Amino acid sequence: MNYRWHYERLIKRGKEKNHMVDVYYENHHILPKCLGGTDSNDNLVKLTAREHFIAHLLLIKIYPDKFGLIKAISIMCAFSHKNFDRGASLNRMYGWLRKKLSECMSECQSGERNSQYGTMWVSDVKNKISKRVTKANGVPEGFVKGRNIWIKMKQEEEQKTDRELKKQEKTNVLKEKWRPMFEDYKNHSFEYVKEKYGLTMKIASFSKTMKRHFGDEHVNKNSQGL
Repeated sequence: MNYRWHYERLIKRGKEKNHMVDVYYENHHILPKCLGGTDSNDNLVKLTAREHFIAHLLLIKIYPDKFGLIKAISIMCAFSHKNFDRGASLNRMYGWLRKKLSECMSECQSGERNSQYGTMWVSDVKNKISKRVTKANGVPEGFVKGRNIWIKMKQEEEQKTDRELKKQEKTNVLKEKWRPMFEDYKNHSFEYVKEKYGLTMKIASFSKTMKRHFGDEHVNKNSQGL
């Protein structure tokens, strides 16, 4: 198919037709900006939303390797579904465009084509500063490798504190669970507690548990092993 011929025909029709006031139109750059086009009137034409979409599809076919064109129509396709008939054909086209966009982005961001190639982020944690430097120059004095490291450090500290609080809360719950047995143990004996609560554990295990939860509390002479 001669995509350029169809594109030129679409543009010609857009320039020649009488535009109705009650119809939604969009300005289209005849020569896209990514190809050197300008905002001058002679490079603009009013197209309906559908015509605008088709124009960009034709441009992709004419210039299949232009990332700017693929990105533009992907945005149109993602945010302008209301202007087109919904259906399987549009869904397939959207899928194709997304794949095309992904391929072009990967190509543009690979190796030396990546605008950030040969650089890295470093952070001054004390002054909370991050900047990008060239890898060849290494990490500046007073900086560490990574971006916004102080934020990560703060998050890790908060997570550590949260873990410790949860651990302490769990310990307190267990302590209160064992407290009735501990009080009976202080005032009576292990045999009394064993019979009252139906314990199956031996005195050594019981003593170890009491020490873990109540080692700092006073017990009487019956609390042997604590």
